[in-house]
Amino acid sequence: MKPLLVVLGVTFLGAFQPYSAEAVEPFLVLMGDDYLIHLNPSAAYTPIYVEYGGSIILDATRCGSCQGTVLRATDEDWLGSCHGGEIVESVTLSVDGSAQEAVAGKTYKGSSFHLEKVSLLGDVAKLESASFFTKRAIVENTTITTLRSDLSLGVVYPFLSRHQNEFAEVVGVRLPDHTMILDSTSHDDGSQFSLGLSYLIGQYDPLAERGVATMFLESMARAGTPFIWDRLCDNKLYFRFRRYSNPIPKGTQWRFRTVRFPFEASHSNWITTVLVLPSDFDDDGDCDLADCAHFQNLVGLTSPETAVSDLTADYDNDNTITAHDFVPLVHRLAGPRQ
Repeated sequence: MKPLLVVLGVTFLGAFQPYSAEAVEPFLVLMGDDYLIHLNPSAAYTPIYVEYGGSIILDATRCGSCQGTVLRATDEDWLGSCHGGEIVESVTLSVDGSAQEAVAGKTYKGSSFHLEKVSLLGDVAKLESASFFTKRAIVENTTITTLRSDLSLGVVYPFLSRHQNEFAEVVGVRLPDHTMILDSTSHDDGSQFSLGLSYLIGQYDPLAERGVATMFLESMARAGTPFIWDRLCDNKLYFRFRRYSNPIPKGTQWRFRTVRFPFEASHSNWITTVLVLPSDFDDDGDCDLADCAHFQNLVGLTSPETAVSDLTADYDNDNTITAHDFVPLVHRLAGPRQ
């Protein structure tokens, strides 16, 4: 199974001016093993362009699209990434575990990349994110801390992702009983459909035989709603966080994790591929006893920060791998019910 690379983040519902190469400073370029990422310093270091094997996966010149965590206080403007109001305080980069100075206009070559960012979303919230990019998966950890006293929030989107319009078939695996919901993004009419309580979502292009699986924390899936906006020129997966009750005290903190697994699979096998990807630690196309043994070796590991497989094993995002994190792996061994 040959993985593809797609990016975290997406176009947003607010007003946005399409990206123009003349309007921004030089990109920070990450050149991996057969994949390429452009990060835009003018849009809070969010990915603006991604290609794999010469195929464009994301291009922000299409549809006026942009990426990033976004929120809006009640009756105020959108804040985050290229929607404005996000001020980056610090950004650090490591390539294959070696710290590098993040310089716009420079190309970094390696197998894996780790980008950390601290920024302010206006005077509403502090955003801390850590993104890991490899050929197998992309992991994004995000922490949002409120900065106002008695804050009133309208919308919080900790995760937004866009795809080209080719991703047409969709599966969602839902809590609490791990049943599946099937749909498609072939209408191109601006319609939206909910994947409520889905902790694992697969989007698949049957013509290109490629897709992306997205995994949310269980705590996220229980506290929000994923949905897809099916536009004429692209398909977008949103996660809308709902677990807040206005007004919100200053210092309230939320932690999120999203993991993305790009993949190739036949049409007859793509749903099975989506189901096993999160626990296919040895990347051999299945979830079996070898993967269980790998997980057992990880139990007790604290603050996993190196291997993406270790990060994905920490399912509840408490920085320690325990027996509780084994639960979703067991469900993938058994398989969900339709």
